[in-house]
Amino acid sequence: MKQNNENMDTSGNLKSLDPDPDNRIWEYDGDGKRIYKENQGFISKRLYA
Repeated sequence: MKQNNENMDTSGNLKSLDPDPDNRIWEYDGDGKRIYKENQGFISKRLYA
């Protein structure tokens, strides 16, 4: 399957970069690092890469 990397129009990229905090899959931890939201299926804090 060919991905369109020219303008990064994939649903995964759009969801992770969404400016609306309610729609992102990550959030900021207390120390300023990005972590996956708990509702993404992780049982502990996991850094968003």
